[in-house]
Amino acid sequence: MKAYNEKKCAVLYDYLEEHPLARTEYLKLYGTLVGKREEADSLFNVIADNYERLAARVSASEPVPVLMNLPYAGIWYIPGKDNYMSKLLSDAGAYVPGAKAGSASSTISIERAYELSGQAKLWLNPGWCTSKEEIAAVHPLIAEFPILSNGRIFNNIKRCTPMGGNDFWESGSLRPDLILKDLVQMIHPELSDPGDSLFYHIELK
Repeated sequence: MKAYNEKKCAVLYDYLEEHPLARTEYLKLYGTLVGKREEADSLFNVIADNYERLAARVSASEPVPVLMNLPYAGIWYIPGKDNYMSKLLSDAGAYVPGAKAGSASSTISIERAYELSGQAKLWLNPGWCTSKEEIAAVHPLIAEFPILSNGRIFNNIKRCTPMGGNDFWESGSLRPDLILKDLVQMIHPELSDPGDSLFYHIELK
């Protein structure tokens, strides 16, 4: 009989957590598994403190309406009010017009998105697009969105690999404080620290 090394794996469901810090808290599990629980606890506490400090800074600000995403395979998804992304936006002093209760994403038509774009002050994460020109080319009606000419548009594609990997969905799951810092800078620049630069996002021109 041949000897073999038994390998074990753990199935994690961190992606189902709706609160950003709940995903980060899996650091404690990783630390326990590799015998570094104390170090992991310390890292989590630093990230949580950063996050909560930023959220407190904008808690009294007027919420800003934000348009989200772009059609994927002809379907436009927006996050539910209790969704992970919606929680980040809420803590950054923003909200998604048209979002429904619950964590599940809902779908809207391009015509409905056109209506919502008239309310929005910012447009975030428009798919794969790297410019306003690319956004306008997706659909003739999208080219007429008021926010395309009158608002600011940001996409979370600053840290992508040549093969399409996106660090926003990798390190970002453990560093919601960095995502929140980006969001505050984009949504409430008057409350950002002078000289801050975006970590995961770029502004589309």
